[in-house]
Amino acid sequence: MPTPVLEYGLRQTDAALARMIAALKNQGIYESTLFIVTAKHGQSPINPIKMNKPGHLADLVAALPDSTTNPGGIAVAKAAACTTGPCGLVQDDDVALIWLGNQADTAAVRSYLNKNASALFIEEVMAGNELKLKFNDPGTDSRTPDLIVQPIYGTIYTSSSKKNAEHGGFSFGDTGVGLIVSNPRLKPEVIKSPVITSQVAVTVVEALGLDPAKLKSARVEHTDVLPGLFK
Repeated sequence: MPTPVLEYGLRQTDAALARMIAALKNQGIYESTLFIVTAKHGQSPINPIKMNKPGHLADLVAALPDSTTNPGGIAVAKAAACTTGPCGLVQDDDVALIWLGNQADTAAVRSYLNKNASALFIEEVMAGNELKLKFNDPGTDSRTPDLIVQPIYGTIYTSSSKKNAEHGGFSFGDTGVGLIVSNPRLKPEVIKSPVITSQVAVTVVEALGLDPAKLKSARVEHTDVLPGLFK
C-alpha cells in the first residue's frame, strides 16, 4: 500500500491530469489528443522492508581485512580518495560507478569485489566485455565507468538516515515504470509486451503523421512504436 506521502503524490498527479483533460475538452480538442503518461525512472526498493543502508561502497571495501594489501582493494581506495585529476572516482547510491586511475586494474578490482560480494552486498559486477554490451567502451569513452556494481535489491550505498529509496540502478524497482496511453478512440486493453520509454518519442512522431525513420536514434537503435496503437 502507498505511504501517505506517495498517496498524496498520486492524488496530485491524478488531479493534474484531470485539469488537462478538462481544458482540452473545453477547447474541443480532447478527441484528437493522445495522452502518454510514464516516468523517467522508478525508485528502489519498492518494498521498504527490504531497505538496507550499509554505508558507501568504498568504506565497505576499506573495512575488509585485506583491503590494504590486495591490488583490487588498493585500486578502489585510490579511486575513492581522488579529489581531482585522472586518478579515479567512486560514485554510489543504489548502484556504484567506479572509474579507476589505472584501467589495467579493472580485472583485479572485479575479482576482488566478486570474491567479497556477500560482505559488500553485491549482486553483479559489470566490467570488460559484459559492460560494453550495454555501454560505450570505457577504454575510448571516459564517460563510461570501468566497473558498475549492482547491489542486492534494496541496498543503497549510503550512510544517510533520511533516504528511503533511490534510483539509477538496474533493478525492477529502478527500471519498471508505469506507461499508460490514452485516447477516446483506443479500445481499453492491457498490453504486457515489454517496452522501453525510448519508444515514446517514435510513437509521438508516428501519431503526428510523420516518419519515425527520420529520427537518427530510431534508425541506429531500431526503435519501434509502442505496440497495439496503430492497427
